[in-house]
Amino acid sequence: MRPLPASRIPTYTVLGNHDYGMKAKDAPPNTTLATELAEFLTALGVQVLKNEAITLVPPQNQS
Repeated sequence: MRPLPASRIPTYTVLGNHDYGMKAKDAPPNTTLATELAEFLTALGVQVLKNEAITLVPPQNQS
């Protein structure tokens, strides 16, 4: 496993029902699976969003 290449473009993810291993909408979530996935993605340099929003700012022109 290696981090993503350095970039001016940040990378985000949001986990969903499939990441929690939910087989039905009323099934209990598997938080172990989601936690492991979030830790793995974080180690790669991906910011995992949990009930939060990010304001995206376009990069400045560098001429």
